[in-house]
Amino acid sequence: MIKVELDRASRERFKLDLARYAQKKGAIIEDSIDELAGHIGKALASKVQPFGLKRAKMKKFEKSIEKQVHRAINNANVQGGSQSAAIAHSRRRNSKGAVPRGLNVSGQYKRKPLSTEDRFRLADLKASKAGKAKGSLLDAARKAWGGVKFPKYFNEKLNNGQAVKTGSGFNREVTIISTLGYIRKVVTDSHIRAAIKQGYRGMSRKIQRELDKK
Repeated sequence: MIKVELDRASRERFKLDLARYAQKKGAIIEDSIDELAGHIGKALASKVQPFGLKRAKMKKFEKSIEKQVHRAINNANVQGGSQSAAIAHSRRRNSKGAVPRGLNVSGQYKRKPLSTEDRFRLADLKASKAGKAKGSLLDAARKAWGGVKFPKYFNEKLNNGQAVKTGSGFNREVTIISTLGYIRKVVTDSHIRAAIKQGYRGMSRKIQRELDKK
């Protein structure tokens, strides 16, 4: 769980502007804090590798995953063994889930090659899961605040996210949750701190633009 709340210093800095912003938007304080949480959740999603939320980068990431699957299977063919395509791939992933580039993929095969159908089916399956962690955080961010925007690429990946809201006024707390079991393997404390700062900066700019309007 990633808890987002106004700390004491930020509370004093934002309190007046948030109140004025909410009044000008015809909203209540809780809505403004929910919006802040949404911005932070989106920022956090952008910190998960590959960094950013652009569709082009995500499609490139999918291709990288496909290449890693083929690299693992080619290595399994060279090394020998009776494992399936899925097991061959799983055993060659490192602690970060990637298949290292240095694996030997050339030389005489020591086993009957895994079928082309099996390898491409697995490559497609793994590539389809690209962006799952980002999607869970974007799901939570949008549930925190419905105005969160992101590329259409992620529309089918909005799962496993929750936002729990408690308290009223400036005692509002929003807890952004990704229910993925591995989320803390891809989201570090430094990512969270950076996302909170980015979310505050973005919200501050938006508030200022709104307050500057005649």
